Amino acid sequence: MILDAHALFSDDQDLSQTVATYNSTNVLDFAAAGIDAGAPLRIVIQVTEAFTSGGAATLQVQVAGDAASAAFGAEVILAQTPALALATIAVLGYQIALNVVPSTALRWMRLNYVIGGATTTAGTVTAGIILDNQDGQIST
Repeated sequence: MILDAHALFSDDQDLSQTVATYNSTNVLDFAAAGIDAGAPLRIVIQVTEAFTSGGAATLQVQVAGDAASAAFGAEVILAQTPALALATIAVLGYQIALNVVPSTALRWMRLNYVIGGATTTAGTVTAGIILDNQDGQIST
């Protein structure tokens, strides 16, 4: 899998956090990037440090878009994973894929990481737009 630094939402983003929703480090501006809105995008999120928790933590990933600003005052959820159990995200290298068709009306895009159930004590992810995946491990 080849990742482009200009198409990354997160680069080893630390998600050892309390139960809440956290935004990806980067917001992508589709107008500035020249990405063809309406063309399907493949987003891959890879666990780069295995998640741990003292409880039954879960992780859900949402793809969010906004038409007006990178501040996401009128956020629209374009796609999301189910809540993934700790046993799943505790696997180093685990990959989650989401296919999204961005609208021409939604210029800005980011990921929301929803930590549920319990605090995560370790765990990082790298996420970005890719053309294709090479190892066939992708789920959801």
